Amino acid sequence: MSDKPRLNLVLCWHMHQPQYRDMESGEYHLPWTYLHAIKDYTDMAALLEASQHARAVVNFAPILLEQLDDYARQTRNFLAHGAPLSDPLLAALAAPAPPATQEQRLALVKTCLRVNREHLILPFPGYRTLADIAALVFERPECTV
Repeated sequence: MSDKPRLNLVLCWHMHQPQYRDMESGEYHLPWTYLHAIKDYTDMAALLEASQHARAVVNFAPILLEQLDDYARQTRNFLAHGAPLSDPLLAALAAPAPPATQEQRLALVKTCLRVNREHLILPFPGYRTLADIAALVFERPECTV
């Protein structure tokens, strides 16, 4: 133990996302809530768990919790009963067939790659391989027929 004075510090993480769901149709316009849920929120919890002396307050905005709950409910209903998903990207990925047109298929691939390549693609060999294959698709779009 050092004789130097210690600085007591508590981190306060405020987790929030805007409302990305259209309240009339129930459809999500942007994927950021579930993308952060599958990566950032769990990574932050793992960092806290790995640092036994870390102290933090984590605050989740109610609208974020509502959206996370909605995604969880939709996923359960889709897996158990085949209920439709209200997120266009997830619905397209879960569809029994690829999109009908070449333009739609290329848009779907592009949307799936709309992440930080350095931090979210390169560290994962399987995802990196898929991203490399996708790059070939953009070089030769006729391959999506």
